[in-house]
Amino acid sequence: MDHTPPSIEDATAFILDCFKNPNAHAWIRSLGPRWEPKSEINEFPLWIVIQDFAMNRRGIQGSNQDIETAVCRLSGRFLDAAWELCRIGVMRPGSWSLQRSSNGYHMDQQVGYGFSLTTYGKTWVTDWDGSALTVLDASRFGEEVAVYKDLLGPGFYQRATEAARCHKAGAYLACCAMCGAAAESILLRAAAEKKDDEQAILDMYRGASGRSRVQSYLLGQSTPTARRAFESYFELLKYWRDDSAHGRESPIEENTAFSSMRLLLQLAHHAQQEWTALTS
Repeated sequence: MDHTPPSIEDATAFILDCFKNPNAHAWIRSLGPRWEPKSEINEFPLWIVIQDFAMNRRGIQGSNQDIETAVCRLSGRFLDAAWELCRIGVMRPGSWSLQRSSNGYHMDQQVGYGFSLTTYGKTWVTDWDGSALTVLDASRFGEEVAVYKDLLGPGFYQRATEAARCHKAGAYLACCAMCGAAAESILLRAAAEKKDDEQAILDMYRGASGRSRVQSYLLGQSTPTARRAFESYFELLKYWRDDSAHGRESPIEENTAFSSMRLLLQLAHHAQQEWTALTS
């Protein structure tokens, strides 16, 4: 029996598919009209979703104890996925509405395990095209950029981790701005290392066309191939940084912000690989 947890993206997509296509999931159909697309309720206990995944995607069969064991082992990733959907406003913990009982009002789902679509989520799920969501773990991204902290400096690390926090909060414009700022930190750090005079590089940077002058100083003696590689990273990150800094409305969305973060990691890795040639 395969108890391997799915990726958080796959778990998220499975939860959404249960809402969008409930009739395609045997255990979800058993809940009845509460899952119908036109229902005013649209709520569920998460264990039902995990059980459907375990039995129909992982092929887990056997006694109730076997299935319950599988649900428990798979539950962590699904709880993370459910919380991510809560974070972006598609779902929320608990029932769709309060229920009246002899003891007063109560929620009929266990807190932390029962979820329902928000009003916004009903429209969002209807429009969802079935693709997996990009779920970026800010702490994991922080671990990746921490590898470069000593070499590229605390300024780079601070801005890179701020970018991850902005992405997680849905502030994609701010995320791109921080990625551009982190890229500039790499530029300044490498140029200061090459000149062995940080203040001189900062003075150059603060002057007219400062960023271009620092970049020309850093890459001026590089081979054409090396220069093109660095310029391609810098230019795209610079574009997003500059676009986010202007007062007009920006079209930057999640996919652009995510691409910006991955590009920043590639730049950091490339700088590490070429550091000696770059700064000598």
